[in-house]
This record gives sequence, structure tokens and C-alpha cells, in this order.
Amino acid sequence: MDKIGMIPVMFRALLTAVGRMITSPLRGDTGATTYFKDVAYAALRTQLARISLAQEHYMNPSTDENYLELAKSKGFQPDSIVLSDGSKGHWLGNKGAEKVIVYFHGMCILEQDTTRDAEADGDVRTKGGGYVHKASPGHLTWAFELNQSLNKAGHSTSLVFLAYTTAPGGQYPTQMTQATELLRHIIEKEGKKPSDIIIGGDSAGGNLTLALMSHLLHPHRKLPKLELSKPLRAAVLISPWVRFATTDDSARRNANSDMLPPAAAQRWSEAFLGGARLDEYNQPIIADDDWFKGLENVVSEILVWGGGGEVLIDSIVEIAKKLQKAHPKTELVVQPKVGHEEFIIDTLLGYKEKAEGTVLMENWIGARL
Repeated sequence: MDKIGMIPVMFRALLTAVGRMITSPLRGDTGATTYFKDVAYAALRTQLARISLAQEHYMNPSTDENYLELAKSKGFQPDSIVLSDGSKGHWLGNKGAEKVIVYFHGMCILEQDTTRDAEADGDVRTKGGGYVHKASPGHLTWAFELNQSLNKAGHSTSLVFLAYTTAPGGQYPTQMTQATELLRHIIEKEGKKPSDIIIGGDSAGGNLTLALMSHLLHPHRKLPKLELSKPLRAAVLISPWVRFATTDDSARRNANSDMLPPAAAQRWSEAFLGGARLDEYNQPIIADDDWFKGLENVVSEILVWGGGGEVLIDSIVEIAKKLQKAHPKTELVVQPKVGHEEFIIDTLLGYKEKAEGTVLMENWIGARL
């Protein structure tokens, strides 16, 4: 029945796309940055608002499967870390490299035949997000190409991609436990110094990055403690999901320039929390000014990136200000008008030119390797 129920959902999304194709030229400053994105985002908002968790899971293969497909297509030998609970960390690049990026994925919710021209009418489908879905092939490709670009620029670096257990099968604090154990493995088993490690993630992955930082600063009572001999080199937060309620003014202001509807955020947060109470680890926006004191002993530098046209931008700016009060080496970049993690979405939509946000990430991370 869930599969059959996809038919009206997809039909409604298609009708929305057709309607937006007609009205998009009149969008002014309220829509997405291009005509193509404006139509695609409108269809995605409709689909994400109506699809069920079961349908989302049905549409998306596992991160492990997508990783193996990426390795085959890119011609590298798969190499994975198996953690104590069976979850995995997948290497993208030579694990013997001097520096390591530990990456957590989030709302990479688009997939398309990327061999087509970006402005063509492609097959755009939701792939989930918000701790609910695995990483799409396009998401893994973006991370792979990021690492490739860093190495071409002369940096000896690798990237390990956590395939965390998705909700509702894995609920808070499962993903935080797995992130901690992956970092522990990189330090204790792979022999990497904390000062040679960068952690980061997008959307829910940004939430997880902040949760890991909080655990290192204030050990969670349900998680094994991890002590660092030195601070981590840096942390990168891309469109971090830090408030589950869609009460920010930006949720209204940017409702037509982003692809995320309130119904999806509510569905994903409920699946992730599973009845757990909100706290500073799972919803960092509620932390007071004292919570992040001493953060410089956990990570040396922090980058927070947000899109001026995304529904989460108000809470992203708010969390960046909290971090800046505690850690003077916290940089906030707000790229005007663009949507939620749009430079990753550009890759998935088939844009051949490297997005401004991706270039910024390469330059910022590269300067710290």
C-alpha cells in the first residue's frame, strides 16, 4: 500500500512542477536562484510534505550499497571501518594520508541523471534527510570530489564517511555514539593526531557534528567518554539543523526559495528523537551561553555556512553567534539567496560548473590542512 500510495504523491508533485513552470517567471525575489531550481524545489516541497517514512525508506538504497557503486564507477578499491555495533565508516581516498576529514551526511534530498544538462527536464526525486535516509550516490560523489580536489591542490588528505544508523531504526543518541566511536577509531586505531582531523557535516550531519563537539566538551551520560590530547584541527557546519521547530521567521520568509517544507522537518525530527526530550546535544540552539565555553580545547577553528534563501538560516545565524561568543575562531558565511546546502544540491542536479560554496569549502579546508 505504501508503494501504491507513491502514485498520487508523485502525480501531485508533477502537477506542482507544471504549475511552477508557468508562474516561476513571476517569482521576483521570492523563489529559488534559477528557473530550473525554482521548478524542482516546488515539486520537492510538495513531495516531501506528503510522503511517508516508509515510502522514503523504500525509495533509497543503503549508504553501503551506494558506496560500493561509487567505488566501482570511480575505479577505487572499497575500504571500510566496521564499528562495534556494525555501523561503518567508508574511506574516500587513501586512508594512509596525513590528514583526515570525518564527514556526516544530512539532507541530501535530490537525485538526478547527472549526465543530462542541468537546465533540461530531468528525473528529480526525493532521497530523504534529517537522520532518516542514507546518503545518496550524488552525496557520496560530492564528498569524493571534495577530497580529490584537496589532494590535487597538494594536500595529503582522506575522507571517511559515516554510514550511521538511520531513524527510526536508530534513534537519539545512536548516531552520536557512532560518530564518537568512528572518531575514536581514527585516533586510536588509525593513529591520527586530533590536530590532523577535521570533522564536519551538512544539515542533520551538521547537527551531529555539533553533538559530537558537545560530547567532547560535556561527556554525555549514555556515551563512552572520549578525551583528546589536542584540539581537533577544525569543524565545518554546512546548513546545520539546530532547531527542529519551524518557528523561525526564515521558515516563512524563504518558504518559496528552499525545498524543505515544515511537514518534512516535523516527520524527521519525531523519527529521530523517538520520544527523547530535547537537550543541548540533539537541539544545540537551546544551549545557553556557558554551554560552549572551553570549545577551543575541542576544536581549533569552526566554519558555519548557511544560505540566505534557506528556511533554516535564522537558526543557523543564531547558533553561529552562540559559538562565536565562546570561540573567537568561529567564522560565519551566509551566501545570499541560495537554499539549503545548495552547493551540494548543484552537484546532484547536474550543474557542471563548480558552485561558489564548494570552492569556498575547498579553500577554507585546504588552508587548514
